[in-house]
Amino acid sequence: MLSINDFNHLKLLYEQFLKMNSHIRSLIEKGDWEAVDIAIQEKEVLQRRILSFEKPHIDDIKKIKELYNFRMKLIKLENENIELVKSLRENILKEISNVKMAKKILNTYEPASNKIVSTFEVTNE
Repeated sequence: MLSINDFNHLKLLYEQFLKMNSHIRSLIEKGDWEAVDIAIQEKEVLQRRILSFEKPHIDDIKKIKELYNFRMKLIKLENENIELVKSLRENILKEISNVKMAKKILNTYEPASNKIVSTFEVTNE
């Protein structure tokens, strides 16, 4: 069984992870990708601390409803952030595809800087 100190320590780690997850989400929504990279590194360190503490106590954690529910909430929030990033990625890929298509369409009959010289004259008749 977890001691009160272990319980409080793990709960504190979970709260820190919750705050970090929310912070990362707000940075993603703002588009501050440099800060996201830094926050992700900090989150990974915190995640390693949590996992190393949980490993010998996982059976006890599952028995304590408060900790287990908190843990499930953290997993859910982490998955929501992952889904947010996936949707942003899909939108960016669609945008890139549209830009590539537009560029191909524009370049079809608009040669760049006279690289192509026509050997015949096109007339409207």
